[in-house]
Amino acid sequence: MANSTRHQIMDAVLTALEGISTGAGYQTTVKHVSENWIPYTEMELKNVPAVFPVDSDESKEYVAIGIGADAVEAVLTILCTCYVYDAKNDTRLKRTNLMRDVEKAICNNAALDALIEFIEPGDVTTDRGTIKDWSIWEQQFQITYRYSSTLGG
Repeated sequence: MANSTRHQIMDAVLTALEGISTGAGYQTTVKHVSENWIPYTEMELKNVPAVFPVDSDESKEYVAIGIGADAVEAVLTILCTCYVYDAKNDTRLKRTNLMRDVEKAICNNAALDALIEFIEPGDVTTDRGTIKDWSIWEQQFQITYRYSSTLGG
């Protein structure tokens, strides 16, 4: 049996984030992408910048128009926790570059686009500069997709 649409969406998100590199036209080269979060205090610097995406909350409702009487529209929140490091405590440029790159990778991905109705970038919540030499933030994306309830989402 094929993986659920939700599972396929996360696979596409992971692949998109793993593709962030300066050689691919981004400002940053991401060195670590994983669904398994690691506290920044345990991160090896050779693995930074890092992005930890997770499929989070999801709302669902039946829709009258769509793929049939059993059509469900779901809005899935993807949360990307990101880390950058600078020994001189000057992380602003690294932070803004990676924020832009994560948004570009997720919002402009053909494999993801083939699975979804649309995607909307959401809130960005930062550490507000409270951690010396590090910048840590979370970016949200709301992904709307449809599926048949007889197959499951």
